[in-house]
Amino acid sequence: MNLPDYDPILSPLQLPVQQWRVPGHFEHPVVFPEREGATPGTLLWGAFGEALWHTTCADRQAGVSCNQRVGAAHCLAPDRCVGPWLYKPQSSVHRRQMTRPVLLCSTDLDRPEPVSRFSLEVTLWGRHAVAAADRIEQTLRQAGQAGLHINGRPIRFQLEPPDQQPVATLLQRATQWHSLPLHSIELAFVTPFLYRDDKPDSQGFARPRYERGERFPLTDMIARAAYELAAWDIEDRDIGPGLDCTQRHALCRDTRDHARRQVEGLQITRLALQPAHRGKRRSRHNGHDFPLTGFTGEAWIGGDLSRALPWLLMFALGGGGQKRAMGFGQIRLRTEA
Repeated sequence: MNLPDYDPILSPLQLPVQQWRVPGHFEHPVVFPEREGATPGTLLWGAFGEALWHTTCADRQAGVSCNQRVGAAHCLAPDRCVGPWLYKPQSSVHRRQMTRPVLLCSTDLDRPEPVSRFSLEVTLWGRHAVAAADRIEQTLRQAGQAGLHINGRPIRFQLEPPDQQPVATLLQRATQWHSLPLHSIELAFVTPFLYRDDKPDSQGFARPRYERGERFPLTDMIARAAYELAAWDIEDRDIGPGLDCTQRHALCRDTRDHARRQVEGLQITRLALQPAHRGKRRSRHNGHDFPLTGFTGEAWIGGDLSRALPWLLMFALGGGGQKRAMGFGQIRLRTEA
């Protein structure tokens, strides 16, 4: 099955992405305590989610009583409120939550020493997020006024105007990188990266494949991320309601298989990874505990980089792994001439 206006090979790479760097500061130096089930990423996302309800809920803005948080399955105004899309977008086909389009991360907050000034990295993933840029900036400021909840009290912060990179598609970004002399690429997993196929151990923590003596599954990781990219892009283009599950799966599978062919010539020349466990976090959605676990470190990549570059960029910009919106899956892509 093929849609006349959707090419599963080229269309996903036309997804627009924008990155911001937002300077911020606390009123007083802050030390983020090590607490099970909490990271700076989860604190940032929690503050953003709470602020999003206050700044975007269509019924709340109109003065109508609404007791539901954004992203609830029974949102009262899903067609005119941007909140559910930015918080926990629902797939119109698979009836499940899609990956979140606003990614927040600040590695400055993940340090043992007191922090006064920090840099917040924001990635807007897709058309809906880019179109809501003003609302997202307003929400971030509201989050600063409400503060991050640390040891039972709010720690407020102020944000300066963001330094915004131009909006560019994944394909445009890859074209810019092609002008560089690419002999090797380093993937730096800055925050814990969780790959869903990593098996949990007796403590409930995922044990990465590389610890079990298996090959580092970069090809599988990118292929799966490509499938999710196509699924997200179909929703982001608002053509999801015109497809059934079988049709969408066929398009996403074609994207996945193409990406796999493009990256199968990559070679892992060196790995320097270590496990990272941050305890367990209780889900307010279903009441279950889930582990905050994964790995950090670097992977050096050689081989046919030219063909693989668009998909490496997709993997890095999108965070690749699970729980990415909570500050997990922050990946840096660096070149080595």
